Amino acid sequence: MFVANSARASNASVVAPLCLAAVLASCGGDGGSPPNPGASGTPSPSAPPSAAAPTGSPTVTAMVQPLSPVTVALLPVTVPAESINADRTELELHVAIVASEKARFEPSSYGSYATSQPTPYLRLDDCIVLLDSLRTTPACVYQSSGRVTATGFSFDPVGTPAPPAARKPYSALLLLDQSRRVADCDPYGLRTLAAKHFIRRARPDVQADLIAVAGFAGPGGDTSQPPLLQHLPLWAPPQAATVFDALAAALTLTAAQAPATGRCAIVALLGGGDDSGLSESQRQAALASLSQQQADTGIQVVLIAGRLDANSMERKNLAELASALRAPVIYAGYPKDWRENGDGLYSALDLASDLLAGSALPSVAAVFRMKSDQPGGYQSGPTLRGTLWIESDVCPMGCGELPLEFAVDIHTGVST
Repeated sequence: MFVANSARASNASVVAPLCLAAVLASCGGDGGSPPNPGASGTPSPSAPPSAAAPTGSPTVTAMVQPLSPVTVALLPVTVPAESINADRTELELHVAIVASEKARFEPSSYGSYATSQPTPYLRLDDCIVLLDSLRTTPACVYQSSGRVTATGFSFDPVGTPAPPAARKPYSALLLLDQSRRVADCDPYGLRTLAAKHFIRRARPDVQADLIAVAGFAGPGGDTSQPPLLQHLPLWAPPQAATVFDALAAALTLTAAQAPATGRCAIVALLGGGDDSGLSESQRQAALASLSQQQADTGIQVVLIAGRLDANSMERKNLAELASALRAPVIYAGYPKDWRENGDGLYSALDLASDLLAGSALPSVAAVFRMKSDQPGGYQSGPTLRGTLWIESDVCPMGCGELPLEFAVDIHTGVST
């Protein structure tokens, strides 16, 4: 893994010029249009020179922010130890989700609009919960099995800023997956434009102290599909690295090189959460090692998932990785197998900036009571996995729900 460059934020008018130089080139300047895959960003020698503005004429630079689908972060899901009953057949799942200011929650299409707009809805299994003028107490709507019940639900359209301690100056390492699979998630290289926006957001107005950029890649065993590192001008010469190794190296690097004062964070944009070729025991050992490393360093991690199929196994792998790292997961854009082509990387990295800054964000919180359908109930040790669903802006009445995978270690009853 290579750190391309870093730049200490200051009051100067330029924005992190060192680590942004290659991004600016690939994006065509300050704002610009998305780069072509594999393009170097260098103007063609045959291109006509830019016309100089007439003397005395005002020059205006406009940046159009791309429209994004609903973009949310699933915060670490927890199971309070005291919520597990004596025979371990029932437990409580505590869920919190925040939305981007630029791509907010959709109000529920199931709700009543008679006197006011309903809240967004949240679904777990066959339990849909929302509040409106007719439903003022949390309860499942159209419930059938009874395996899941809703015992708590709230919606804050404005949100509450994080405590002052969580809004102190921070240093961040932006870690980008440059493996071949990212070409499927981001075929037009829009992550470079989104990364540029993230670094711009991390200027002194967001109290950033230091921003660094790093990339990693792994061919996944297919030597006919080399990593993308050499195809984008952000990085030093390519070197293969797996997801687990890259995150471990990022934690080590950040702990060693970040300023001693303030908070430290890693924002990782990933094309998946697994390392191919590892056995299940090796995966679990790697996850346990990352979990311990994160706990020892205290570095905050935010995971951003590129566009994945709705039923992709990588969503489950990312959920387990997020649980190990105690990290929120932001899903960028619509699922890849949807007909709609919403990208969402811009809003995803914008939301990551808000999370690090401790900004007030629209939020949904819920408590679900779950009954086990397995002999012996919820055994101590195994990871509880599941999927939460929220409504997208594609179509109403549950026909376009966004899946949010989660994983909770119930060894002690609390997510780790």
